[in-house]
Amino acid sequence: MANAGIYPNSQVLDMTVDEWDRVIETNLRGAFLTCRAAARSMTAGGRPGKLITISSGAHASGRLGASHYCASKAGIVMLTRVLAMELAERRIHVNCIAPGYIKLDGAVVPPDFEDAMIKNIPWRRFGTPADVAQAALFLGSPAADYVTGEVLSVNGGAFAGRAYLPLGSPKPR
Repeated sequence: MANAGIYPNSQVLDMTVDEWDRVIETNLRGAFLTCRAAARSMTAGGRPGKLITISSGAHASGRLGASHYCASKAGIVMLTRVLAMELAERRIHVNCIAPGYIKLDGAVVPPDFEDAMIKNIPWRRFGTPADVAQAALFLGSPAADYVTGEVLSVNGGAFAGRAYLPLGSPKPR
């Protein structure tokens, strides 16, 4: 599994090239190097296998102050798709998990950010590391033997649409 991510917040006008490079190098280059090493090992041993990359919902939805993070996660999705095409003849599956907001123990997140996030998750709960692990178990299992080049979103329905009004609220005029 190729999983790395740092996400400092800086708007483009204030971002340094060093910060941009650090995020791209950690998030995207790290996934590339991990996948390449694993694929080389599988190929050298003549073994089929499964590679799983971890992107983020940010691959498809921008966030202020996160151009480098969003670009790196979109890059991981495309890397996954190209690797799936290139490695298919070697019977290596390559898929991606794109988690939404995952609540981590010990993470310090402003309450107003979490309040805004939860309103757009139909399940009305944040994801957990166990939710992502279950997706990885599926993609790594024989149940996913005909799945490659795909992105599995694990986000409680957050990308199903945006619920700006609470249920039962009057419709805007």
